[in-house]
Amino acid sequence: MEKKELGREDVIEALKEIAFGRVNRGVELTYLSEPTAQLIRKMDLSAVAEFKRNANGTVEVKFVDRVKALSALYEMLGTGDANEAAEFLEALEQAGEERDDWRP
Repeated sequence: MEKKELGREDVIEALKEIAFGRVNRGVELTYLSEPTAQLIRKMDLSAVAEFKRNANGTVEVKFVDRVKALSALYEMLGTGDANEAAEFLEALEQAGEERDDWRP
């Protein structure tokens, strides 16, 4: 199988997912007493950076740093003109609002 070469647009799309991703599934995972691998594979955990469950039942979830993701997006967009960056950030904001309106 040939590996796909990642481009600038792929990186921007991934950063957009991190910056505007929802944390619902990460929180839901904390409430599952015995999550199965099959269930976890179906969950969108892109906003989760780290998950720990201790033997005594303590759960620790660390989410991705959205500020760093937004900063990286800003840096990537800094190579274009001001109008292009503003249009892109507006589109990202609208995409984030659309994601917030969606409920599973």
